[in-house]
Amino acid sequence: MSWALFALCFSMPVVAEPTLQELIEQGNKQARSINFTGKMDNSSQEVMLPIDEIPDNPDKEDADRATTIVFISHSIPENELMRLLEQGSGRDDVLFVLRGFVGGELANSENMLAKIAEKSVKLNKEPPNVMVYPQAFNEYEVIKVPAVLHQNKDGNWYMAQGGLDINYAISAIEKHQYKMPLSRQWVVAEPDQIEVQYKKVQNEIAQNSKKWEEERLAAMDKQFNGEIILPYATQNKKELFTPYYTLPENIIHPETRKIMYAKGTKINVLGEDKTGKRILVFVDGRDKWQVEYANTIHQQAPHAYIFYTQRGKLEHGIPLDGLITERFQVTEVPTVLIQKGNRFERRTYKRR
Repeated sequence: MSWALFALCFSMPVVAEPTLQELIEQGNKQARSINFTGKMDNSSQEVMLPIDEIPDNPDKEDADRATTIVFISHSIPENELMRLLEQGSGRDDVLFVLRGFVGGELANSENMLAKIAEKSVKLNKEPPNVMVYPQAFNEYEVIKVPAVLHQNKDGNWYMAQGGLDINYAISAIEKHQYKMPLSRQWVVAEPDQIEVQYKKVQNEIAQNSKKWEEERLAAMDKQFNGEIILPYATQNKKELFTPYYTLPENIIHPETRKIMYAKGTKINVLGEDKTGKRILVFVDGRDKWQVEYANTIHQQAPHAYIFYTQRGKLEHGIPLDGLITERFQVTEVPTVLIQKGNRFERRTYKRR
């Protein structure tokens, strides 16, 4: 695995409003991970834990080969940290894990990445396997580093505190000779990267909530006031119009699950209600004459539906949308559709 995994293993896009659990799940998918069970017993430095099945992911083969997990941090003096990482160069059995980036930002770790790459080139070895995996730090309550988790010959996992010399730490674990820290340790410097990402999302939401609300209200206001412009009728016309509609998908009977109407079938939306008395009125509320016309119809036929392209000074009505415009083939205003059996009588009026 290349050192670039370090940079990629926990990069997550900022989204609208994910839950913490969603962030954790996304981190698990993007980070090459080994799941462990159990927790450190604070009264003893020895932990015997069976390793869980490694989840399927692109790096599963590499993770399978890792029998030693080394917990590290930028708090380890640079020379010591680089020597420790150098010991893991070219070793598939050793995996280094960090709790996060310094200050929660990847840029703060770029210097270490560059030095790891440079050292590996000089040694003519593959760079060490490094990843950000805060869940492991939380699971084993690791607050000081280095700490070494190793799978012994008995197939169980044991943790030793300290371990600036990886081979020495492995040897001590295999001999069960690690009741005291094996080397000096330092407090983990990096924050939990999951919490960092969560706080970033929450801050983004807080900073943008007012903007989003304003945009939402503006969109609602725009829709309420009308979003369609149609030309005014230039002559009086009257014609019969059948409101056919072509089904975009199959209509399934809810009980028999059989197809009642196949996709592509042309149906008349008034076909099942030939005795109805629907009246649909389409006007532009910015035009005083059309507003007066709509009000007159509303008084004479309260059951009529008034649609407007632009609300203007119209006191009642429904904003016209593209679907209704297309469904009833409304191309100019004012237009009135009066139901005549299974058809509409379409009337258009030249503005007076």
